[in-house]
Amino acid sequence: VTEADLALFKKAQEKANSKMMVTPTSAPHPNVRSPALIQFGRHEIHTWYSSPYPQEYARLSKLFICEFCLKYMKSSSIVQRHITKCGWFHPPANEIYRKDDISVFEV
Repeated sequence: VTEADLALFKKAQEKANSKMMVTPTSAPHPNVRSPALIQFGRHEIHTWYSSPYPQEYARLSKLFICEFCLKYMKSSSIVQRHITKCGWFHPPANEIYRKDDISVFEV
């Protein structure tokens, strides 16, 4: 592998990381939460604690979760594509309360 190839690879990797909103990997720090944000449907949630997601998902600054099947994904474009194919219309749980347009599910 030549130096030019290595430089080109690192440049492409940095560009991909910036588009995927990936934070640089470093030693775990007690005050660092990974991921820092979760996009759940139309809600953006700031996390309080780190979660044991696989490393490729934990290093993202924002994790996207399908509000129906609870699948986690890397980007909003993947979520949009997933929503068109997702067959769920409610979470995989039992509905324990409903009033007007609010439902509570036991997951």
